[in-house]
Amino acid sequence: MLQDRDLLSVQEARDMIKKARIAFEAAKKGDKTAEEILRHNFARIAKLILHAQKTFDCANTVICAGSIAATEEFRTILKEWGIDPIIPHMPPVYGACVKCTQHYADTDAETFDRNFNHTLPN
Repeated sequence: MLQDRDLLSVQEARDMIKKARIAFEAAKKGDKTAEEILRHNFARIAKLILHAQKTFDCANTVICAGSIAATEEFRTILKEWGIDPIIPHMPPVYGACVKCTQHYADTDAETFDRNFNHTLPN
């Protein structure tokens, strides 16, 4: 069970990930309770994003990455809350690879993109 504190232990985080996977799998199979759990938590994430936008005076556009951001349901809920999500088509490591190439390689952007895309799974 989660304690009343800001950080999770590694074990608590692993337990939450397992539960999230179970909820996603059940929702894919049409489990209405799992779908509601996901919708509820997607809305909580939307509220956190809105709070951050107000706190830091940001626009309504947010970059979302990861397995949750890849779901249509999550993107739909964000839009319902007035949040315009940008979902990158490249994995998060892409930016680090670009920076590394800029510093250590003599490769133009087109060649880099072609080579990087070649390494991605289909």
